[in-house]
Amino acid sequence: MVSCLELEVVKYISNSSNNGRVNMEIFAKDVDEAREEIFRVLPMMDRSVRIIYFDGWGGFGVSAVLRSIAKVLPSVRTAPELCFDRIIHIDCSEWKSERTMQRLIAEELKLDHSVISILDKQDEEDDFSGVDESSRSVIERVGLMIHQTLRGSKFMMIFLNGSDVEFDVGAFGPPFARFGDNMMIWAFKRRFLTMDHWKFMKHTEPPFLILQDDDVYEEGPYRWISVTSRNTKLHGLQTIPTAASSFFLAFERSDYPIPLPHGLFEHSNNLAPPFLKSHRLRFLGLDCCIDDQTGDGEDHTEWASLYSLWVLHLSYTDWNEILSEEKMDLMTNIKELNIEGTRCWQYTADLQGRLPNLQRLRIIKPTCQWETSRDVGNSFMDKARIEILDLSGNTEMEVVPTSLSKASGLRVLVLDGCDGVENIDGPGGLPSSIESFSFDGYGPAFEWTPSIELPFKHSCPPTTTETNNRDIKVSKISLAGCKQLKNLFLRGLPNLLELDLSGTAIKILDFETMVVQVPGLKRLFLIGCEHLRAINFPGKSDFERNLDLELLYIDTRPGAACHRSTIEENNSSQLQVNAIIADARLVRSLHSLIYYGMNSPRDVCFDIQVTSSPVSVGPVQPEAPCSDKIGHSEEESLNQLVPAHRYSDVSSMIGDASLPMQAFPPPPMKLDRHVEIAEGSHFLESELDKYRGLGGLMDLYAESLHVHDVPVCAIVPPPFWGNKLRHFCVERCSKVDAVFQTSPDGLLKLETLWVSHLLMARWICSKGYHFTGGTFRSLQHLHVRSCPSLQFVLPVWFPSFPSLKTLYIIHCSNLKHIFTLDNEYPEEIAVQGVLFPKLTTIHLHDLPELQQICEFKMVAPAVKTIVIRRCWNLCHPLPVVATDDIEIEKDGCVEVDAGHHPDSWTPRYKMKLPRVSVLR
Repeated sequence: MVSCLELEVVKYISNSSNNGRVNMEIFAKDVDEAREEIFRVLPMMDRSVRIIYFDGWGGFGVSAVLRSIAKVLPSVRTAPELCFDRIIHIDCSEWKSERTMQRLIAEELKLDHSVISILDKQDEEDDFSGVDESSRSVIERVGLMIHQTLRGSKFMMIFLNGSDVEFDVGAFGPPFARFGDNMMIWAFKRRFLTMDHWKFMKHTEPPFLILQDDDVYEEGPYRWISVTSRNTKLHGLQTIPTAASSFFLAFERSDYPIPLPHGLFEHSNNLAPPFLKSHRLRFLGLDCCIDDQTGDGEDHTEWASLYSLWVLHLSYTDWNEILSEEKMDLMTNIKELNIEGTRCWQYTADLQGRLPNLQRLRIIKPTCQWETSRDVGNSFMDKARIEILDLSGNTEMEVVPTSLSKASGLRVLVLDGCDGVENIDGPGGLPSSIESFSFDGYGPAFEWTPSIELPFKHSCPPTTTETNNRDIKVSKISLAGCKQLKNLFLRGLPNLLELDLSGTAIKILDFETMVVQVPGLKRLFLIGCEHLRAINFPGKSDFERNLDLELLYIDTRPGAACHRSTIEENNSSQLQVNAIIADARLVRSLHSLIYYGMNSPRDVCFDIQVTSSPVSVGPVQPEAPCSDKIGHSEEESLNQLVPAHRYSDVSSMIGDASLPMQAFPPPPMKLDRHVEIAEGSHFLESELDKYRGLGGLMDLYAESLHVHDVPVCAIVPPPFWGNKLRHFCVERCSKVDAVFQTSPDGLLKLETLWVSHLLMARWICSKGYHFTGGTFRSLQHLHVRSCPSLQFVLPVWFPSFPSLKTLYIIHCSNLKHIFTLDNEYPEEIAVQGVLFPKLTTIHLHDLPELQQICEFKMVAPAVKTIVIRRCWNLCHPLPVVATDDIEIEKDGCVEVDAGHHPDSWTPRYKMKLPRVSVLR
């Protein structure tokens, strides 16, 4: 007797709601017959039929039939309607997103690597932006390339849909037209099966038999038998048929269990499970059963089945004999052992030296504990093959077995509901092979997954008042060194203070789905996490309520390591963020964290370095007072940065090798909110434009900024306010044309502007319309050196630099003016000049093209020191000053405003070369 299969035919695809749908039935008893029946009916269908939905045997068998069609169809030549140029088999049974399905289509078509690269880049971008994988849609460009590849060819698409919704597959790229030759057969992977779907199995031949309550068993060659009953007897069932391969028995009773008939499994050698006498036993599962202790323990023939056993599942079944050391020695081929509701985690001590092929071990939800503590330290010394370890619900466990590090093949570790564990340490404690880790404070999941995955979210226990009152002791979780770790689930851990994920393969750390309800978390370490792309912090309200971070330490450089002794513990209530980031896109996540922190009652400090350099960037030199003299170590450093003069050896011959003007103020100090951008940073230029990324962080929150050795054309793109920026240091950026592309509208607090070795920069700040007169009002120190293309430093559009104290400009061979008039400026500047009321020090050195300091009258009544050397073209008057400490080389053509007599200056003579050339 054959079974009915359902096909739903869609006559054509359009955007209207008039799609014609027709249901039809075919009959088959197995996969091969179902495939051949589909091949038989396809040529007879109307040409307008393009889409066929296959429902299988009431939802069963669809994936097997689709695989068979994809395998056999390319060789079918019986009818022209079954001849296709391409067979596209898309198995999306493990559904992730529409984007993933489009990727599978592109890979199945073997499209050019450039197409896959588009998908990779967009996925990477979405990772850094924190876009959930399930919400990622198709990419139009990829869809167009798929469409162009398939256009003009005749193809059959076979699609297994693992989602819960239908899709217009044409939106992914494949062309489906009303009168085209292309077709698609598709099916859902799984359905919610009601008993109405199950009833038809009674009438199939021979595989299925369903017995419920008062149903009476009738003999037959059944292969699959399921019995569920509230009664106390099995009506008519005394022996399981020889042909049976699977037998499921469940009495829905809460009182004493019912004894099974003697000889029930006597003839069931094909059964999985049969029982003790079968040599082909693979799976043995017992749920809520009781050992009547009447068996003969000396009859070893009855345990012969244990040699072939692969899976032993005991749920709330306390069967001492099968768990004895003697019986465990027989299970040499067992791969999976599940013990639920009886033994506790200390039973692992009995497994030492046994079960050599064990891959999955679950000892969960124990109802009793060992009376005496057992030594479990070496339990996993010989368990190199174990892949899954689940110890959920072992509330009395205080430490993770130290030998677990020897389980070199362990991939999944689940400790849900292990309330007594205080610390979980990675180095020497956990193997580096772990891919997934779960610690749910609300207890064990209701069900586990059969694959190498964490328990499904829907199977996790609810957050009830009862679980909230539990004493969950874990305060530190360190998974440092678990290089394969990708999946993590932590929830309901109120005492967790420190989480260390250093050296893991985590891509996205989500505080809404992965690390949840950890209100006491103070320290988070992500050192050496080179794959890290995003940290999704909770929203503002949840951030203040559920996250109390004090220290976040990130380093995404490959192979980065950090000794804990070098990390200063933060004992204050502020949030300290230390990050060394290779990819600037990760700053988007930190921007959100700092934004939430800055808008909360807490203070936030950060030191963010964007670089991939393997050597630590290190701190910026501390601030030092400006002087003509510098220390020996600083002088060596500066000599490396300042190019050697062509005739330095000649200068030494005439006794003037050491020039005090070589002294240059060191870079400004690092402040509490510091950003450093250095060589090797990726995606830097695009991220400088991101308001909710690096650009916004620099603009809104940074107090000190140090940029060096990066090949960008612009450092701060417009508009740039920088209202909190106090110290700005930029050096060795060979492509920078201007530090500020347009004149900034902010910089109200900028105190130090330190610029060095910008080979292409023509000005520090370009001319343009300015919205505020407050820019540079706090500027105290302006220091520029070794910028050979510089034409002017700053434009002036306001009548005063009220805070400027020191002006150092050296080695700028093309500089003509330091300050020049902007395109628009107040009229009084032309008459009264610009006031520098606090300027005390002017040092100008090696500026051969400099014509004047200002392109206007400069009033500096507080100047105490003026030193000018090698400025041969400086012919315009110096500013009005109140000091006689002026040092100018004698041959200079410098004039002085009224009130200054040249006799009061300290002359400085140009060096004279020997009459006989010493050039070699």
